[in-house]
Amino acid sequence: MPSERSASSSPPIFAVLDVLFEEARVAHALYDPDLHCLRVNAAFAQLSGWPLEAHAGRALQDVVPTVPPELVRAYRDVLRSGKALRGFQYEVPTASAPSGVRYCRVDAHPVRDERGDVVALLASIEDCSAQVLAAASEAERALEHARLLDEERHARARATMLAEVSDALSASLDVRETLQRIMALAIRQVADWAAVYLPRDDGSLWPVAVGHDDAAKIDLLRWYLTQYPAQATDVGSPPWVMQTGQSFLLPVVPTELVDAIEDVERRDALRQLGMHSVIHVPLVLSGETIGVLGLASTRATHAYGDEDLAFARELASRAALALGNARLHETAIRSEERYRSLVDATRQAVWTNSPEGELLGEQPGWARLTGQTREQYEGYGWLNAVHPDDRQRTRDAWERSVVTRTTFDISHRVRVPDGTYRHFHVRAVPVLQADETVREWVGVHTDITERVAAERALRELNATLEARVEERTYALESANEELQHLNTFNRLLLDSAGEGIFGVDMAGFTTFANPAALRMIGYEHDEVVGRPQHSLVHHSHADGTPYPLSGCPILTSRVDGEVRHVDDEVFWRKDGTFFPVEYVSTPLRSAHGKIVGAVVMFRDVTDRKRAEDELRRANEELRRSNAELERFAFVASHDLQEPLRTIASFTEILNRRYANAFDDTGRKYLALVTRGAERLKVLIDDLLVFSRLNVGRDLTRPVPAERPLREAVTRLAAFLDETGGRVEAGELPTVLGDEGELTQLFQNLVGNAVKFRREGVPPLVRVEARREGDFWHFTVSDNGIGIEKKYFERVFGLFERLHLRDRYEGTGLGLAIVRKIVERHGGVVWLESTVGEGTTVHFTLRDAAAPDVHQAVFTGDH
Repeated sequence: MPSERSASSSPPIFAVLDVLFEEARVAHALYDPDLHCLRVNAAFAQLSGWPLEAHAGRALQDVVPTVPPELVRAYRDVLRSGKALRGFQYEVPTASAPSGVRYCRVDAHPVRDERGDVVALLASIEDCSAQVLAAASEAERALEHARLLDEERHARARATMLAEVSDALSASLDVRETLQRIMALAIRQVADWAAVYLPRDDGSLWPVAVGHDDAAKIDLLRWYLTQYPAQATDVGSPPWVMQTGQSFLLPVVPTELVDAIEDVERRDALRQLGMHSVIHVPLVLSGETIGVLGLASTRATHAYGDEDLAFARELASRAALALGNARLHETAIRSEERYRSLVDATRQAVWTNSPEGELLGEQPGWARLTGQTREQYEGYGWLNAVHPDDRQRTRDAWERSVVTRTTFDISHRVRVPDGTYRHFHVRAVPVLQADETVREWVGVHTDITERVAAERALRELNATLEARVEERTYALESANEELQHLNTFNRLLLDSAGEGIFGVDMAGFTTFANPAALRMIGYEHDEVVGRPQHSLVHHSHADGTPYPLSGCPILTSRVDGEVRHVDDEVFWRKDGTFFPVEYVSTPLRSAHGKIVGAVVMFRDVTDRKRAEDELRRANEELRRSNAELERFAFVASHDLQEPLRTIASFTEILNRRYANAFDDTGRKYLALVTRGAERLKVLIDDLLVFSRLNVGRDLTRPVPAERPLREAVTRLAAFLDETGGRVEAGELPTVLGDEGELTQLFQNLVGNAVKFRREGVPPLVRVEARREGDFWHFTVSDNGIGIEKKYFERVFGLFERLHLRDRYEGTGLGLAIVRKIVERHGGVVWLESTVGEGTTVHFTLRDAAAPDVHQAVFTGDH
């Protein structure tokens, strides 16, 4: 179960353990049962080479790829058996180690929970390379006896040479020349390799001088140090010597250490360098390590010993002194150059006076500043360039400083070459000789005109600001009150909201939850806040399968900053039941725009889902009922055709053969039967047309609208001739649809327009179309009797008639068929009319070039 965050502080003992863990020089690592890092200290990060924060969650083999398999097996034994591992030793190939291998010792202990189950493993890793290497060097001491005679022979020569070294190093104060002399002396007396390492600006060491007979090998050494820089943790390396101040002697570089290096390029480079024996000693000056002297022998017959180390120390001591003197000399030269540059850069305001306070000789700085000539400024003539209002004050202060030999410090105005006065700050000090007498005065004029102007502007600004402080203070207090009111309002709004609302931080922990949210999930406030949100209420799908955190929209909205809208998931209650939810996860940002979490607003959509299911079932039932009804209408209409034809045929025979056998009443009844049969035939035909509209047809074929209109007019030609009607059409587009149905559409609309004509007015029908997005908006206008507004919708219903049949023939299905056809084609239909003036029927059809024939959307203003 995920651990809870606690608002209370840890007990002191845990704080102490945290410090011991973090600050320990021994590397510590805490692993979970799968050997993934839970926590490491800085010492471990230094061993692994990874940043401290990058370890969390990573597998042991990812962090330390070179970890031996046997150590991994030992760790797993500890986790399985619960028995500690002590004193396990192993070797790790390490490029930065002097021998190419780091030797480590490990203790591992199981970590148990309250029930005693092993839940983690704590490993302590100690680098024992120094001890191992020391042991290796101990083995080499067996060679010491063989070298004693050779060392004794060299001892006298070296003593003589040290004297020569002192003389040679003191012969020059140039840093580069001094370094070259150190190299030459070392190569001649004691080494095949010699190098002086000095710190760079970034703190790393670099061989500023390297001595060897072969220049190519010098380049190879510099390349090697660039590719494989040594670290201060590598015992015996130049950085280690620099940091510790200790000397290092490796009498013989073990061949197996070089052979064990896995990097072929590195191993070959070391072999080419051919270092057999190595000494690194610090260059110490006045108790401070300023660099490292490195010496190496490439000959197997010349292995360094203690006497060589002592000689190297003596050589380093003299070299450090010579290098320090050269640096002091170089610093002095640079300081002088900087002073000269400063004087040159500021010569316009630098001047000197005699001990008596008079301006004498060439004064280029003063001349450039004021434009005075030597004749004008000599003596006390310089005062003439000072503003009249400041002149006497300046003279009095100057004479007082000359008499008392104290610093002259004053501000006054001086006339510059363009004739204007500028503000200057003046400071002059006496330069004393060895006998404490004044040799001269040196002074500097600093232009402070801009500063004076800025101070004046600042005073004015301060006055303005002080006048506004009270006003702004009042405004701030008002804003604070408003903020408190807003906070109260937000809290009331959060508490009173019907939707559930909770906050989640970047770690996935719940930061707050409103009462509605707690009520829906069945938890108390303290059971939610500070706990992982996903594992609490969002851990599984509705079918019980786990919901991985990586796929959770609440997490992804915190990662990519995008708002997530979700309406097909579930939240889980405390009692183990779930309910369907609709929620929005909105990233929460700080004032600087950084994502700090997310706010989730959700609602229980159980009732909505139930209503949707019921509506879905009702729609299915309605579709089934409609299908049955349409089938019945089709069958009934079709089956009525035969008896109707029989009635019509025999009625016609009676009328033709036996008309004279009937009286007037009989002939009237016979005419009624004939007209009834005709009306019934029209009704059945319209029913058949209406029922056939549900038959599947391809409604996505391009149809030029002019073609079905022309066919409809042809079918109505006799009716138009009889009534004197006329049909006019503008330019019509190509639309998507079924040509037969569109012909029926125009036939019904034009037929209605002609049928419902005004008495004595020839009917005129106008058909037009205009583009509206992906649709064409058609209008069919007439000059007929018109329709009252209250019947605008009713006329589109089945069997709806507004007039008696003896005045206007019809079945009441014409406009119902029109609506059915238009809606099947993805459009809409409506009408506008004025009684006594005429009617305009509007409908929309999709353009043949529309991008998606399956998404018919009309955006008209009807």
